[in-house]
Amino acid sequence: GKRFYGPNAWPTALPQFKASMLELFDGWRGLAGNISRLFAMSLGLPTEFFVERAVKPLCQMRVVKYPPQGRVPVTTGIGCGEHTDYSVVSLIWQLDRPGLQLMNRDGRWVNAPSIPGTFVCPIGDTTARYTNDYWSATLHRVVNGDDGIRHSAAFFYDLDADTVIEPLPKFVTPERPAQHERTTMGEHVARGFDGTFAYRRKEQNLSEQMPQENA
Repeated sequence: GKRFYGPNAWPTALPQFKASMLELFDGWRGLAGNISRLFAMSLGLPTEFFVERAVKPLCQMRVVKYPPQGRVPVTTGIGCGEHTDYSVVSLIWQLDRPGLQLMNRDGRWVNAPSIPGTFVCPIGDTTARYTNDYWSATLHRVVNGDDGIRHSAAFFYDLDADTVIEPLPKFVTPERPAQHERTTMGEHVARGFDGTFAYRRKEQNLSEQMPQENA
């Protein structure tokens, strides 16, 4: 009964796809949970701080195909525009070729090499909000800069929909007041979807145009 908890639509023409994706999803959820434990320990929080807030999480997994862009300038040929993820942490698997770029603290884009057997793990908005940007979310984008087709898979470790996300007291000081307002995981994801996907903006506009019934 909550937004984003709907069932998956599995392709009937690929009978092994569902089992493969669910196995990968479960494995990544466990791995992301372990990474979140390391985050919590490093930040001086209870080890299960994130895990206990991810009982029925809004975790998402996406498998993406990027078309060739080798003849398109980088300024207009972005496979995925610059953004941060909603998550505590993300796991990005560059399956067959590089293309992921991360912005460093000097404001420069750095190529993330595609190394077999490894994932790139950007910090997400949720961790940044809890830590009042003591740990900032990793800005990243995708540039498929050659004539080949690129595939990647990504897992986003989001928390339960009703989990409250706000700067924790230990990261708020008179010198550094709270940088983020109080929200929930579900509200944060919904705002992100509204700003990213055109169909969400259309639905929102239609909802605003519908006449309201009298009380």
